[in-house]
Amino acid sequence: RYFLAQNAVIDGDYNAAKKHLKFAISKRENEDRFYFLMSMSYLMSGDKEAANTWMAKAEELAGDDDDRQRYQKKMDRMFMNQGLNRQQ
Repeated sequence: RYFLAQNAVIDGDYNAAKKHLKFAISKRENEDRFYFLMSMSYLMSGDKEAANTWMAKAEELAGDDDDRQRYQKKMDRMFMNQGLNRQQ
């Protein structure tokens, strides 16, 4: 279902992406990339608070500091592209 969620994000169908990701997370709850994509889906659908919550979980599960930094940089760029500040 993760790949279906990726395709839904590409298509701009963030609600479908969230549904696929919730299912994927219910099956494999320790996959940081699932939480990262969920964070992106919430951000792109306008819910900054939920995006930060899901991002925190992705960062918590990330295997190492490089992964955490990569997630942080990607999310910071996405927030900027949305005209938002992640820290607010």
